[in-house]
Amino acid sequence: MLELDDDKKESISIWVHKRARSGYVGFFYNWIAINIIYNDLYFQRNPNVDKWRAREGDKFSNLINELKEKIDLNKFFKEIKIEDVINLFEEFTLKKRGRDIIPKLREHYYQDEDLGKTFEVLLECLYGIRNNLFHGVKGPDKKNQNKLLKTAYKIVKKLVKLSLKNIYTNYLG
Repeated sequence: MLELDDDKKESISIWVHKRARSGYVGFFYNWIAINIIYNDLYFQRNPNVDKWRAREGDKFSNLINELKEKIDLNKFFKEIKIEDVINLFEEFTLKKRGRDIIPKLREHYYQDEDLGKTFEVLLECLYGIRNNLFHGVKGPDKKNQNKLLKTAYKIVKKLVKLSLKNIYTNYLG
């Protein structure tokens, strides 16, 4: 388990306790918190890496792998109602390297029954939503986007709590 410095604890606390009036805003606030967490985790685990040369994908993958090892994925998927999430996400397209990644979510969960891979793809989907949101593709004014963002917000909020609980010894929330 790692220690979280006081500045990061305060920053995370500010973002996760902000009142969100929509899925859009809630997702945004909690993504900032998860961003602080995955950056801190990566650089504590890789202290010799130049902060300006570290790849965002490597930092996020590091968080995915850490959580996969430490949380009960069956319980997590039950709590977020993964079947409903998959059905909702299939109404949208989320591309990674030019290919829609949503079908992989269904494939890993239902056909392969591989919870680790399902978790990885779910987080890749959330990262895709983040990219679309931050780069103006998704937003509260887009048709049907708020339902997607509200669901994604609830999942990211849960991931923030699980990250803090399972990775850091000194975060009290």
